Amino acid sequence: MRSLELTVDDETARSLAVEAELLDFDDVERYLGWLVANRFAIEDDSQRGAASVPTRADGTMSTPTAMSRPSPAPPPGRTV
Repeated sequence: MRSLELTVDDETARSLAVEAELLDFDDVERYLGWLVANRFAIEDDSQRGAASVPTRADGTMSTPTAMSRPSPAPPPGRTV
């Protein structure tokens, strides 16, 4: 498997850590891996002027308004 290095500013790093924690990931690396693995399943709402709604690691949506959207599957071996 290939490895990539990603450099982000401090604010982005903090935001990613908060997102990972809120979505019940063990760490930012697993969260980023999940994002990359599911990048085509994550819906982009920018054309409708709405922000994308994050999906928790267990596949549930974080808001009731997103109930109709399909949830990307958590990565294999992910503990919830």
